[in-house]
Amino acid sequence: MLNALIFSGIQIGIVFYWIGIVTPGGLVGVWLIYALFYAIVFGLLTRLWTRLPLLRYLAFLSVLIALNTCKNFGETRFPWFNIGYALSDYLLLLQALDLGGLSLLALLILSVNFLIHGMGKHPKRNALLMAGIFLLWASYGLYCGRRLPIERHEARISVMQPSIPQEDKWIEDNYYTIIARYDSLTALAALDGAEMIIYPEAASPITCF
Repeated sequence: MLNALIFSGIQIGIVFYWIGIVTPGGLVGVWLIYALFYAIVFGLLTRLWTRLPLLRYLAFLSVLIALNTCKNFGETRFPWFNIGYALSDYLLLLQALDLGGLSLLALLILSVNFLIHGMGKHPKRNALLMAGIFLLWASYGLYCGRRLPIERHEARISVMQPSIPQEDKWIEDNYYTIIARYDSLTALAALDGAEMIIYPEAASPITCF
């Protein structure tokens, strides 16, 4: 449990520090929720690692990818927290998304990290395996970038950001006022010919019951 508290504390501090600006207590709550989550993950990984020595690699990847997907539901649903989002700035490596989505990216990232972890025992083998993974991975990215046709679409997209203070969204009496504001802005965007309207990630008020 101590390892889970430390790991989640560092991770939450880097990724979700901004929650503390709005609600320090909420940041502590997120930390404790993720600490419990990682305690379960670490416990399961430790048990599988010792009881299934021949399937360590498969068990390690399967558990982390499955639980990485489970984080998208319930009170841990922060989509950008997904392992695959770590490659958001690397267009070449992102092309693998069309083969297996974020789960494939997570698999590739975890595989490379697993091989790096084992470099002390099997340096040559792991180095060759990593080179093979990156060769295939990057080759597919180059193929997509150079061979697949790129079509230009004139999509009319509106981005909505009425800048409603977060503390106002937590007041139940403001619910209908906030919804009406979004409704009016949506109607204006539709009249302007918008084909897609992007709302803020925290647009819906009173989400915590």
